Amino acid sequence: MARKKSESIPAKTGRTWSPVKGLTITERGPLQFQDRVRRIGRASQTQTFETVAVAEAWGINILDGFNRNTFVDRRQERRTTLATDFEKYLEDGIAALKGQVQGIPPA
Repeated sequence: MARKKSESIPAKTGRTWSPVKGLTITERGPLQFQDRVRRIGRASQTQTFETVAVAEAWGINILDGFNRNTFVDRRQERRTTLATDFEKYLEDGIAALKGQVQGIPPA
């Protein structure tokens, strides 16, 4: 059954505005401002900040990196732990070492 206009559900987030094309800032609660940067051909970037000024500066910096083709997406690097890197090295890296090719057992 369709709802009447007066029965519409209010939005869960606060106000949303866009100071620059491609950058959207949403007020998520007290001291929470979510910043979203979107450009065609790029993965969208999202982060939450405590102040509007910091959120806007971060978003403009990301857009600047998109425009100059200097932006590097580091989301996967943030999720990777040192233990994961060591395990991958033990699986893939040891076989390429000089001592392994000569038949010397690893210590």
